[in-house]
Amino acid sequence: MRMGKLTVSWNELSSRLLMWALIFLPLVVSGATEKWSGKTCCDLTLQPQCQHSCRRAKSRDDLAHCRPNEEVTFFHCLERQEGESANRYTTELQPWACKTGLPSL
Repeated sequence: MRMGKLTVSWNELSSRLLMWALIFLPLVVSGATEKWSGKTCCDLTLQPQCQHSCRRAKSRDDLAHCRPNEEVTFFHCLERQEGESANRYTTELQPWACKTGLPSL
């Protein structure tokens, strides 16, 4: 493909597009499904307002009523869940990215 003075091979262009799709796919999927890994921790909250916020939350940013110093067990659970979720995504993505010749993310 020739664009003015910029010349990019089809393989290079498709690899770049694929790489960006892989970067943004988790954002699109998480927004579409509205699944947040922290919801499994909601029963560990001590304060009713925190539990209500947790059940309605789409992300950790929605936990305004939850205080880490009061909800220690809950926040430990969140860290564990979010870590497992990120690890699961990375574990599934890396072998595929390697097979397609993409750089490691």
